[in-house]
Amino acid sequence: MLKQLAKTSSILITGGAGFIGTRLIDRLSLAGIEKIFVLDNFLEQVHGNNRPTFSSVVTCEVGDIADEGLVRRFVRDADPDVIFHMAADTGTGQSMDLPRRYCTTNITGTAILLEALKAISMPDKSRHIVLPSSRAVYGEGAYSLENGTIAPGPNRSPADLATGKFDIAEIRGLRAEPIKTPEETPPNPASVYGSTKLMQEYLVAQLAPVSGLSATILRLQNVYGPGQSLSNPYTGIISNFIETVRQGNRINIFEDGKISRDFIHVEDVVSALVAAASVKEYPNPINIGSGQATSIIELSSILLRVLGAPPHDFFISGQFRAGDIRHAVADIRRAREILSWSPSIGLEEGLRSVVDWSTQKTSN
Repeated sequence: MLKQLAKTSSILITGGAGFIGTRLIDRLSLAGIEKIFVLDNFLEQVHGNNRPTFSSVVTCEVGDIADEGLVRRFVRDADPDVIFHMAADTGTGQSMDLPRRYCTTNITGTAILLEALKAISMPDKSRHIVLPSSRAVYGEGAYSLENGTIAPGPNRSPADLATGKFDIAEIRGLRAEPIKTPEETPPNPASVYGSTKLMQEYLVAQLAPVSGLSATILRLQNVYGPGQSLSNPYTGIISNFIETVRQGNRINIFEDGKISRDFIHVEDVVSALVAAASVKEYPNPINIGSGQATSIIELSSILLRVLGAPPHDFFISGQFRAGDIRHAVADIRRAREILSWSPSIGLEEGLRSVVDWSTQKTSN
């Protein structure tokens, strides 16, 4: 896949200075890509005071994806063959407090980018856009019903959560069991963030064909790995748990600890992004995850062991957050078939890489 990308003359990465983007740039640079254009707003919440150092093949512009004039100029200068559109505000909880910001960045910003790409479209030049979307578009994952059918899980009500009714035991009066979520599951986002990512998908699917673009849409599960912000409370449960343990506190596990997630290492995600850049004839979203469900209790035990702490040094508080989903794990058969991709880094190995990196970072 990298050999094919090495033949491109220019790659544009929006949000390229972020957690996943910097790893993608490292991979592309090793492949011999000579022109990489990066647009990033260096939001303090995400980056703090740290900014990555790029090689000479990278042209980095500091600016916002919703700045129409800037985006049009930068896209024209880059004249990209491949676009990785990664600029987005992330965080399901924060999105419920800042809906306008999330809509402006994720929806308006995507529309501005697509308009800018359409403005430079040429009949004899093909361009390909890769959109990293999110499993948040599903809301609850898929469930198998006792009559043999599959249904999307309904969003849980705050009233049920307050009484300790955490599981989704039945749907439409039928017993239900959580299963791996296939891409055919109807979207039902439970957060503003999920809704904006779904709208990104619609915009790319609808506008790419009339903008001289082919497109690949990836629905990422919970991405983690070295380089993930340890100070941003919205970046993920793993970094938050690491900081909790290092501060000498016990991990607070919400609900009954049986919430499940699909954790995928950033290096596996980068491999999927590279593979997606070469797939130009497949219009449907593709799940990217480990394909394995991990409960929060299991995650905590493994992480505590890796950190050298007692594996049961956590407590189950019963606290909950409205809008949280109960079960999420990806069916990744489509990724194996279409992208010839599969994850290669197991959870314990991946957690060790995060802990080793964060230890080195905090000791410097």
